[in-house]
Amino acid sequence: MIGGKVLDIPALIDLVYGRTQYMRALAYVMATQGDTLAVPATALAVTAARIPDDARTELAWAVDSAIVVVPPLDTPAAYAVADIARDLDEDIVTGHIAHLARTRGWPVITTEPAERWHSLGIPTELLP
Repeated sequence: MIGGKVLDIPALIDLVYGRTQYMRALAYVMATQGDTLAVPATALAVTAARIPDDARTELAWAVDSAIVVVPPLDTPAAYAVADIARDLDEDIVTGHIAHLARTRGWPVITTEPAERWHSLGIPTELLP
């Protein structure tokens, strides 16, 4: 069975900038183990909107990696995400992240307080 982790926006930004080097090291280790990083399309779009244009090259490099998958927000997922987002003040991105983590059984890598994710039944791994 393939293992993996789901990245939220701060984790994806850390992968792009290498702020802590943790995400880049984690990506390397996961690649050597054949594991996967999931970056929800909604999180990718928000990240691209938040970073300067010159950083998009690094973002493209990060998500074009063989270990990264970018699940779309297709019709079936949209309804599942909407159901989760109802309880999150209609936060579609967090709903998409939570949906992927639940369906894949993977933890979310984040900088956010773990309580938010745990209230959704999602395990987390906090960035240093």
